[in-house]
Amino acid sequence: LGRPAVAAAVAAWVAVVAAAALCSVELVLSGKAAAGVGFPAMLGVHALIGLGEAALTVGALAVVTAARPDLLPVRGRAEVAP
Repeated sequence: LGRPAVAAAVAAWVAVVAAAALCSVELVLSGKAAAGVGFPAMLGVHALIGLGEAALTVGALAVVTAARPDLLPVRGRAEVAP
């Protein structure tokens, strides 16, 4: 899988952590949570959840690559089969 798998794993982790960070911002701005409590709680837990998400994403990418490699573009190949 190589670089695409690493990129997918990083993107999955960042997506989970970014969503948690933005949710924390909303909670702080609404007055429902203090920043000193909301950010560490949300980001700490979701950093771990992000690792699981990254593993699932790489696993799904591996399965699709093995079962249907024609669905994913390959560098150097001009067109992808329909």
